[in-house]
Amino acid sequence: MKLSNIQQALNAPKKNRNDFGKYNFRSLEEILAAVKPLCGEGAIILTDEVVSVGNRLFVKAIARFRSSDDDVSTTAYAELPLKMGGMHEPQITGAASSYARKYAISGLLAIDNETDLDSLRQRDERANVVKSQAKDERRAHEYDSGEIKARIEAINSSEELKNFWAKDTTPLMKEEFRDLIGRHGNDIKKRERNEEIIESLIAAEAVALTKGDDEAEEVALIYSELDQVEQAEVWTSIPERIQNLILTFMGGEK
Repeated sequence: MKLSNIQQALNAPKKNRNDFGKYNFRSLEEILAAVKPLCGEGAIILTDEVVSVGNRLFVKAIARFRSSDDDVSTTAYAELPLKMGGMHEPQITGAASSYARKYAISGLLAIDNETDLDSLRQRDERANVVKSQAKDERRAHEYDSGEIKARIEAINSSEELKNFWAKDTTPLMKEEFRDLIGRHGNDIKKRERNEEIIESLIAAEAVALTKGDDEAEEVALIYSELDQVEQAEVWTSIPERIQNLILTFMGGEK
């Protein structure tokens, strides 16, 4: 008996349905039940063992067909996880063994393996492309991305940006511009903080002009209490007269 004759005659339909993954499949038992009557004097032998590859464990399964005409084998692997939700160690090993044996015999008999991860991945990728195209079409009808981007970048205050997010954006706009609004909002907050610092320095200087050196020292104190990043960011925006005042009370070093 030749293996090629068995491959041509084999009929192992996919009788089972996985509703979660939305695919049909055949079990190892169903494959064996379909192929045994075709083997004649030949035999199919399934064996497996646990092997280590690097620091990971796998079940290595071998499916072998032996007859007076052929002696052919195929090999398949299934990783053996250390833990699997709701299963004890023997169940985990048994599941990996069945998985590896099914893939090995599928290769031996040249039948497709409907749970192949590449096939499922391609199906999911096609679905994602369709969803993405539909979303792009909705965006095109709902708003102009370039106009919205320009509008966001023209906003100059945290309050205005907050109102725009709460009142003027749709769910699709929020999805597309969330990151841009977050970055722009951080830039606005930083600028507003720097403006507050400069205003406080100018106000302290105004008091110092009327009350003398003791109050002038307060200007330098406000600056010195800033962290190094804030000091570096505001220094070039501080009027030169206030820079000199700060340097006077900080010993010539900012």
